[in-house]
Amino acid sequence: MNTFEQNILNIYGQKGREWLEKIPGTVQQISETWDLTNLNPIETITYNYVLSGTQKGKPIILKLSLDAERLNKEIDALKVFSGYGVPKVLNNNNSALLLEHLIPGYPLKTFLSERKNEARIIACQVMKKLHQASFSPAYKNSFPLINDLLKILDKTWDIPSQYLIKARFLRDNLLETHQEYKLLHWDLHHENILLNDNEWFAIDPQGVIGPPISETWAFIIDPILDTEYIARYFNYPLENIRQWYFVRLILAICWNLEDNLNPQHFLHLAELTFPLV
Repeated sequence: MNTFEQNILNIYGQKGREWLEKIPGTVQQISETWDLTNLNPIETITYNYVLSGTQKGKPIILKLSLDAERLNKEIDALKVFSGYGVPKVLNNNNSALLLEHLIPGYPLKTFLSERKNEARIIACQVMKKLHQASFSPAYKNSFPLINDLLKILDKTWDIPSQYLIKARFLRDNLLETHQEYKLLHWDLHHENILLNDNEWFAIDPQGVIGPPISETWAFIIDPILDTEYIARYFNYPLENIRQWYFVRLILAICWNLEDNLNPQHFLHLAELTFPLV
């Protein structure tokens, strides 16, 4: 069993098992409806079943999701971000999304070993471009508010109590401090930033309304050096960037626990960051 299958079973149980079993038939049906050929699964998948292929000779990406609400939110986010560095939506329904295939599609993650500073610059540029998008009131109810998502921190969780107490305190202060809200990608890590021709694009937006500074957490690898660079690039207070990073780490831990996933990676990062906040 691969990571993708295990994740689906951990989160959805029997419903997930039935969905996995139906994937071949679903792919066949969609390929006939949308005239898709040469479909092949992408190896690095975690929560959605993703295939590359062609439609009338043009390269495409087909994404299947068990979570219709989340998929529709991604579609709405892609439409809002259209023209600001995201792939084009070619077609969609409640369980599938057809996108243009970004070529060559190298993830920014490949820069991290030898070109870290360049990766920092690119991530900041991609984020800045996304946040230039404005969305009409018609889309406002399509996306959750960060304030509502962060209420999950008020529950009881099996993590060090000092982390939860600190995260709640920082959350309350930060939400009072930052008044400007934008549509956020919400998952802008290095594997979700891909090269398209000579331009970097963002994929898989989740769509959350919140302060732009809270977006930076996803591409922080080094809690000291990365936060210092981001503070200079955006002219954000360094302490606020680190505080948002910590809050988002604790949020990620809570979500992992809620989905029966291992939160150890985020716990380790929280341990490193706690002395900085």
